[in-house]
Amino acid sequence: MFFRYLLLFFLGFSFLHAYTLAEEYETKTQNVYASDIIKDIDRDFLLFSYDDPTQHMLRVNAKDVAKIFKEHGYIIQNKDVRYVNFRQKSPIDMSGISESLRKEFLLKYPDLQIKSLKVYPRSYITELPKIYSLSLQSRTLFKSYSTFSIVTPEHKMIFFDYILDANINVLVTTKKINRHEPLSQSNTKIKNIKFATFRGNPVIDIRHHKYQSKFALKSDYILTINDIEALSLVRRDDTVVGSITDGGVTISFTAIAEQDGKEGDIIAIRKSNGKKLTAKVVGMKRVEIQ
Repeated sequence: MFFRYLLLFFLGFSFLHAYTLAEEYETKTQNVYASDIIKDIDRDFLLFSYDDPTQHMLRVNAKDVAKIFKEHGYIIQNKDVRYVNFRQKSPIDMSGISESLRKEFLLKYPDLQIKSLKVYPRSYITELPKIYSLSLQSRTLFKSYSTFSIVTPEHKMIFFDYILDANINVLVTTKKINRHEPLSQSNTKIKNIKFATFRGNPVIDIRHHKYQSKFALKSDYILTINDIEALSLVRRDDTVVGSITDGGVTISFTAIAEQDGKEGDIIAIRKSNGKKLTAKVVGMKRVEIQ
C-alpha cells in the first residue's frame, strides 16, 4: 500500500510540471523524442518518426502530442497551438544568415530589443552557397514569423523561415482620436510591446514633427505611418492672415481659406471683397501670396 501511494505521489508530481507547446521544433534525426520538446526531461521517450528517409519535415496535431505526453505523466498545454511542425536540423552553420537578418531588423527598428531570432531552412540542405545575398519581400520585416530567401549569383533561391522574439517601443493613442485631430503627448504615449505583426511601419516618436490622424482612431491603438499625415496648418473656412511683399514693403490682410493646407501647400483663399487668390501656407493660419 505504501509503495502504491508513493507511485501516485511521483505521478502527481510529474503532472504538476506543465509545459507549453510551441509551433516549431528542430530534431537532430528523423525521430522525434520528448527531449526535443522538453530539453531537461528526466525520462526521454520516442514520440514520432518521419515517414521515409527523404522526409525531413513532420506536421502533427497538437492534441496527439499532448496525449502521448500525458500517457507518460507530463502535461503539455496546447490551447494556442493546433499543429506542431518538426523539422530535421540541417547540418549547416546558420549564424551568418541569422546575423544578416538581425542587422536588417535593427536597421529598420533601431530600438528593437531582440531576445532571440531563430532561422530554419524550409527544406533539408547539407551546405550553403559560398556567395549569396539576402532577399526580403517588402512586408517581411513587419512580421515576427515569416519567410525570406538567399540568392546566389546564378539566381538560385534558397528559402528560410524565421521566428523573432523581441520587444519594441511604439506610439499608441491614450484616448479616442477624431479624424484630422492633431497628435501630441496629450493624446499619445510610448508603449513597450511584444513585436508581432504590423500593418505598416510603427510610429516611434512625434516630438519633432507636427502630425494629425488620417482617420478616427480608438484608444490604445498602435500608430503606423499609414495612420498619420502632416498637420494641416489651415482648414477650409478658417480666417487666415495673408501677406504680400512688393518692393520691400509687406502688406498684411485677412482672408477666408477655401481649402485645407499643410505647410508648403498652395491653396485658394478669398479676400473680404470677394476676390480669389492663391497663396502658400507658411504657418498656423498664415499664408503668403506668391
